[in-house]
Amino acid sequence: MASNHTWVYDPRKTVTVIGGEEVYGWAEGSMIEFSKADQTTSTTRGIDGRDMTVNINPMRDGTATLTLQHTSPFNKVLYTWAESYQIGFSSTVLPIAPFSFKDPAGLSIETTCWLEQVPSVSIGQETGELQWVLHLADVLPKTNDSWAAATNLGNILGINLPSL
Repeated sequence: MASNHTWVYDPRKTVTVIGGEEVYGWAEGSMIEFSKADQTTSTTRGIDGRDMTVNINPMRDGTATLTLQHTSPFNKVLYTWAESYQIGFSSTVLPIAPFSFKDPAGLSIETTCWLEQVPSVSIGQETGELQWVLHLADVLPKTNDSWAAATNLGNILGINLPSL
C-alpha cells in the first residue's frame, strides 16, 4: 500500500546528521522528503455495510530521500558507507547508523537508518544531483509535547510506548 504520510523540508532550514556527521552540499532547490512505509490505518467493512473495523498499523518505519549536489563532499561519506555493504563490515563502518533530523519548528526525528538506494551516477558538462534514499526505523517526527500526549493516550489504551 502507498504511503499516506509524506513530509517535505527545506534542508537550508534544518539539520540532518547521519552517523555523527552533518549532511551538507545539498542540491539547489532540493528538499528532504520523509515518507512513511505503510498506511497508518486500514478499514475493513462487512459485506452488508453494518460492520466496520479500523486496523491501526504500529509500524513506524519509512524513508528519507536526500538530494545532494554531485560535487558535494558528503557523497564520499555515503559512497564509503555503500561500499562497506559490498565488501563486508568492519568495526568502523556498520550497516546501520544513527540518524538525527531537526527543524526550527521543534520537530525532530532521532532513529537509526540504513541505505536503501544508492544513486546512479552520470558524468556530463553540468553539475548534476545525486539522490540517496535511506530507510529509517522510525520516520515519524515528534515534539516533546506531542510525544507526551501520545504516551498519555497509550497509557489510557493500555499500550506501553517507549520513552524518547
